[in-house]
Amino acid sequence: MGAGCSDSHAFDAQAAAEAGANMAIAALAGTPFVDNLGFLSGGRTGSLEMLTLCDELVGWTNQMSVGCTVDADAIAFDVVKRAAPENSFLTDQHTQDRYLSENWYPALFERSDAEAWLENGSADLQARIRAKLSEILD
Repeated sequence: MGAGCSDSHAFDAQAAAEAGANMAIAALAGTPFVDNLGFLSGGRTGSLEMLTLCDELVGWTNQMSVGCTVDADAIAFDVVKRAAPENSFLTDQHTQDRYLSENWYPALFERSDAEAWLENGSADLQARIRAKLSEILD
């Protein structure tokens, strides 16, 4: 089975879990080959919703599989000495300079707090995916 495929017969939590886990396993194995994105029923049925989800999962997996740079700048021993007394690691300029490049920002996964999510209509992932598909297909 491909990394972007699920045995589930519907676009549901099982489909998302299997696709995400299989992509993570492929990334951990170091393979650049990810196939069957967007397929359900063990590859027998295509789903645009599943394909849209897989696009999001590929972005996440790519960020995860890049790994971490381990050098003097990344270890930032001087930052640790400077920020430790006040526990100011997050506000240190070294951290601020790297924040945008070191994080993955999802297009579809929810990252706001519960209050903001409720204020914005409390759409679940399936609803956000359907809205994205509608936008793409229009």
